[in-house]
Amino acid sequence: MKKYIVLLFFVVFLICNSNSQINQAFVGFKDTAQASVTIDFKFVNNLIVIPLQINNSDTLWFILDSGIRPTLLTSFTNTMEFNVADSTTIRGLGEGDDLKVWYTFDNVIEMKDIKFTKQSVFVLAKDKFDLPQKMGVPINGIIGYTIFDNFVVEIDYEKKKMTLFNPKKFVYKRKYKKWVKIPLTLYAGKPYSKIKVQLNKDTLINANVLIDIGASDALWLFPGSHDSIVLDTTKQVFYLGQGLNGDIFGQQGRVDKVIIQNKYSLENVTVSYPEPRGLDVPDNYDIEGRNGSIGSEIMRRFDVIFDYSNNLLMIRKNAEYKGDFNVDYSGMEIIAPFVSLHYYEIFYVQQDSPADKAGLKAGDQIIKINNNTTSRFSLNEILMLMKRKEGKKLKIEVDRNGEIIKTVLILENYRH
Repeated sequence: MKKYIVLLFFVVFLICNSNSQINQAFVGFKDTAQASVTIDFKFVNNLIVIPLQINNSDTLWFILDSGIRPTLLTSFTNTMEFNVADSTTIRGLGEGDDLKVWYTFDNVIEMKDIKFTKQSVFVLAKDKFDLPQKMGVPINGIIGYTIFDNFVVEIDYEKKKMTLFNPKKFVYKRKYKKWVKIPLTLYAGKPYSKIKVQLNKDTLINANVLIDIGASDALWLFPGSHDSIVLDTTKQVFYLGQGLNGDIFGQQGRVDKVIIQNKYSLENVTVSYPEPRGLDVPDNYDIEGRNGSIGSEIMRRFDVIFDYSNNLLMIRKNAEYKGDFNVDYSGMEIIAPFVSLHYYEIFYVQQDSPADKAGLKAGDQIIKINNNTTSRFSLNEILMLMKRKEGKKLKIEVDRNGEIIKTVLILENYRH
């Protein structure tokens, strides 16, 4: 069905009307006596993906992101109606122009037994993220603050379940007694906390970080935010990922340890150092003195509770706690151009990377890995194969404009 937006422009008294609608909003369980609800989620490329509906839509799939305040609708395929106030722009990390969006209001968001009314949703004027292709599953948007601000949120990464509690009825029972409590500072709708980072055997720093489960990496440290956090000018800069406003480039390495509340000590942790040009955000975007972020590659090693009502994060290690911190060792980006099909294409190959040395090129369709047809794999499973230990060999077979090419990809750390 053709997608469209009903444009209802309210220019005069827009701010006053929007504020009054927010004040009248209903947020909570449809059954007011209900105290909690558990929702199954998908875990794709280290990101939590949850189902919801907006304005009686079909099921939409949203990334759960503690590092973003607005609810952002990036794409939709069915007919949906919105009250649109005006176009505007929002800003985040990444090299590029501010993101053009439509500000929509008076939306109804539903998740299982929960309902949010009078909700603001920013709708992308153009889908620039291509999240379905990059993640290999349907993705329609990003949501975070709306959920974290109204519920106590418990995340079980192993069982892939998220439980939302009514904060007025939530009680810290005995089962939470041994969980580690981490004080949070909330700023602009985002949670920040303090950790210790052992950069090397001689340098231990205190770091103020954003707790960002919408980032798939382990640790980001911002060069220049601390005397000991610097870019190595002798090393090459690589593509790190995509922020809200565009691509982010920088360097990667490892730190000796990440220490949380003097209780948990994670070793040999992968770290990214983004270039300053990708960190150009407004002064009020971040808490003062931020040094970086903790992402899902760390957070997935714990059971987690976000309790914004008490400015608190609670964690308990799970079975993944001692797992290795691995990164992509292939040097290529793979996408799924047709989400409903097991069709995987190489989108980008880094020069002098293992993929480049193996003769792989952008545009190649991957048809076999280790003699197994890719119809047996999800995109997430293929990406995980590229994160195996250095020295691993993968037999790769691709279709290049009708020509079948066989090669061997040897995984190695090419980002020295």
